Amino acid sequence: MRWAYVRGRMLFNADWLANEAVFISAATTARMGWTIEVVLRDGRVMHFGSFAKQKEAQEILDQLAQILHPEKGEPS
Repeated sequence: MRWAYVRGRMLFNADWLANEAVFISAATTARMGWTIEVVLRDGRVMHFGSFAKQKEAQEILDQLAQILHPEKGEPS
C-alpha cells in the first residue's frame, strides 16, 4: 500500500485513490472555497481540503497526478 503526503499536510492512500477515483479536479464551493473533488467509481463525490486560493488547490491536484501517474513525469 502506497501512502503519500501532499504538501506535507494531507495524507492519501495512493493505491486506493488510483483504484477508486474516476475523476479528480479542483473545484470551488460556496462553503469550502477551493477543494479537491474526487468522483469515485460508485458515484460518490469526496472533497479533500479547503483552500483560499485556486493556486493552492492546483498544486495539490498536480501532486496527486504525479503520485497516481508517475510514468507521465512532471505536470506541465
